[in-house]
Amino acid sequence: MIQKEPYDYPIAGKTCKGYLTYDNDTKEKRPAVILAHAWMGQNPFIREKAEQIASLGYLGLAVDLFGEGKTTADHLEAREMITPFVQDRQLIRDHMNSVVEKLRNHPLVDSERIAAIGYCFGGVCALELAKSGADIKGVVSFHGVLGNPHSIKQKPIETALQIPASILILHGYKDSMVPEEDLLAFEKEMSRKGADWQVHVYGEAMHAFTNPSAQMPEISLQYHEKSARRSWQAMENFLSEIFS
Repeated sequence: MIQKEPYDYPIAGKTCKGYLTYDNDTKEKRPAVILAHAWMGQNPFIREKAEQIASLGYLGLAVDLFGEGKTTADHLEAREMITPFVQDRQLIRDHMNSVVEKLRNHPLVDSERIAAIGYCFGGVCALELAKSGADIKGVVSFHGVLGNPHSIKQKPIETALQIPASILILHGYKDSMVPEEDLLAFEKEMSRKGADWQVHVYGEAMHAFTNPSAQMPEISLQYHEKSARRSWQAMENFLSEIFS
């Protein structure tokens, strides 16, 4: 049976409301997957994904990047919520690395087999974890923004000299939030760093293609069932490989 429980952890003076999932039919240590939410906060979508991760035999932890379980359904408020993290990506790196270290000490986690996945803004968070040089197995970005989301002014931040984590980018060809030049720049940077990276591009997919509630094609937000299914399978294959 899949166990679902709150997992509170402190970050920068805030109590973050994580959501922990695992199969409680076994007490054996298992790989852990950190799940980073989109810009509206840790909502039912990312919690459902954490449950699906647990059904694969992993421990899942949906993080709470904003603290205190804060969520919103308003796009303007969501932009305000992500702005500090986009302006200073070290905040993302510090948060994600702190969660990695907490999971290393969890009694059900194999400390040598940890990965992270993320959706939209959460994809940015997963990639920043990799770019920080974190010693984890891999990261997966589902329709994550690769450049500067919403043209928010950013502090410069360096990518680590070495990137131990394997990287999988799952990208919609019609995603207007990821211009071709941003994708190319990311690929070139990862190649310069000698990273193990791959990009899967889904030809009919827009931004947020995995989320059934994304129904605004006029602004490039649209669920695409086939791409959602294929990308999840690609993630399953990737996790199976890096954890083997």
